Amino acid sequence: MEGAYAVIFIIVGNMIALVASLLMVYSGLLKKAKDVIYVQSVQLTLLVASNLVLGGIPGAIINMISLIRNILSSICSLERVAFHLV
Repeated sequence: MEGAYAVIFIIVGNMIALVASLLMVYSGLLKKAKDVIYVQSVQLTLLVASNLVLGGIPGAIINMISLIRNILSSICSLERVAFHLV
C-alpha cells in the first residue's frame, strides 16, 4: 500500500508543476511588469509546493528565495532594499 501513496504523491506533484509551467508560459505573454511579477509569484508558490511534494528541498528553497525577491520587487525598488541590507 505504501507504493500506491508514493505514486499518488508523484502524480499530484507533477500536476502542480504542470500548472506552474503553464503560468510561466502565460507570464511571457503579459505586457505589464506588475502583472508579470504577480503571475510569477503564483507560479513560484506552485513550484515550491510541487518541490515539497516531490521531495526536492533544494529546489523549494531556491524557488522560495525567488518568491521573496518578487514580493520585495513588487513592494518597492530592489535597489533600496539592497542598499539597506549593505
